[in-house]
Amino acid sequence: MDEYIHVAKKAAKNFAPVMIIGSTGTGKEVFAQSIHNESIVSKGPFVAINCSAIPENLLESTLFGTCKGAFTGAVENVGLFESAKDGTLFLDEINSMDLNLQAKLLRSLETKTIRKVGGNEEIPIKVRIISATNQDPLQAVKDKKIRADFYYRLAVISLDIPDLKDRKEDISKLVDSFILSNASVLGKQISKISDEAYNVLLEHNWPGNIRELKHVVDQALYLSDFNETIINPHHLPKYLFTNYSKKKYISKYLSKQKDNLKDTMKDIEKQIILDAFENSDKNITQTAQKLGMTRQNMQHKLKTYGIR
Repeated sequence: MDEYIHVAKKAAKNFAPVMIIGSTGTGKEVFAQSIHNESIVSKGPFVAINCSAIPENLLESTLFGTCKGAFTGAVENVGLFESAKDGTLFLDEINSMDLNLQAKLLRSLETKTIRKVGGNEEIPIKVRIISATNQDPLQAVKDKKIRADFYYRLAVISLDIPDLKDRKEDISKLVDSFILSNASVLGKQISKISDEAYNVLLEHNWPGNIRELKHVVDQALYLSDFNETIINPHHLPKYLFTNYSKKKYISKYLSKQKDNLKDTMKDIEKQIILDAFENSDKNITQTAQKLGMTRQNMQHKLKTYGIR
């Protein structure tokens, strides 16, 4: 992340278009906002739009504006390009943008002018463009979701933000930040997270990335009592304990003194089979199916471990 922050700071010093690549919830808009705040257009507006959230037939008018009478019910309207004048326009999820609109947008970026829907006048624009995609842009080009020339124009500088599961060392700083910014607002005295609760967070793979982590911390703050000062495991959502429980479950066998790994693995296998057997109402066929084994192999295992 230090490397990406370093690149982002360099990007802020010039006017080149920036493309931020990352999964949903990795903080792409935070990066875009930070680049804007450090840039030469920081005194101008920061205007953000999620291209996937606007219907295809409305996105063009949203970006470029409309002239009165352009279509039934159309009024004179300023688009986001004009709203972001002397500032930054952040286009999120550009891989969802129609290819024809990409061509029109490309022309506007190259000529530094826009034409409102239904209008003939070329309006000069001065705006910094930062875009983002939740898909590998080169793959999107191959899949014909992004025009190649459009990609080359927008990705003069690119930032590839990793998923939270690939940078779990950031979790402690992010949790501290969320606590610091939200606890006092909620009137709570929480100031940190316990070691055990933190270990639960480390075992989770965070498919929702930073947005999911913030949701978890916010929920813990809401559920904490007003006199509590630490986030404990019971404040966390139950679904987080799935992976944690499995690893804790296995570690209890590893902590036992065994002569070798083979004996330890036998203990673990026996307990897994026993749990699956009891959860299947002691039905051998169902237990075998759950564990991906044949019925004959399961019968042999049950006999070996003395499970009746």
